[in-house]
Amino acid sequence: MAKDPNQVTIRGRLTRDPELRATAGGVSVCNLSIASSGRVRNRDTNRWEDGDPFYWECEAWRSLAEHIASSFSKGDEVIAIARPKSNEYMSRDGTRVRGVVWQLESLAAAVDHATVSVTRARGPRTAGAADPGPAVPPAEDPFGAYDPTTDPWN
Repeated sequence: MAKDPNQVTIRGRLTRDPELRATAGGVSVCNLSIASSGRVRNRDTNRWEDGDPFYWECEAWRSLAEHIASSFSKGDEVIAIARPKSNEYMSRDGTRVRGVVWQLESLAAAVDHATVSVTRARGPRTAGAADPGPAVPPAEDPFGAYDPTTDPWN
């Protein structure tokens, strides 16, 4: 798979709770904003300080949107992988506004300042789907018992 040169990694804090909604066709979409700032050295104090914040308007779709809305809240420190998407609309005064919204491919908690408890999603889910319950282990080992005498790597 080719790397997309427009893919970015964003690290920052959520500025508001993620907003989950559904399109007219029933597809889940979640909007959120991430504030990030670089560190700059203050020449007067010779100390590192937060630079001016940059705000990333982001959106996620389908199951990613649902997982984000149920997992994150305002102030959480996150790491996102996103691609730019052109956003154009008419403002209330009738002028055309162009901008960028960042399409999320992944969003994770920054665990160097927090702890995380992971609950694995079980297959594709749709809004309102019943919980399938706990996973059932297979009746027998699908790979068979390990026999070191037949291992080609030994």
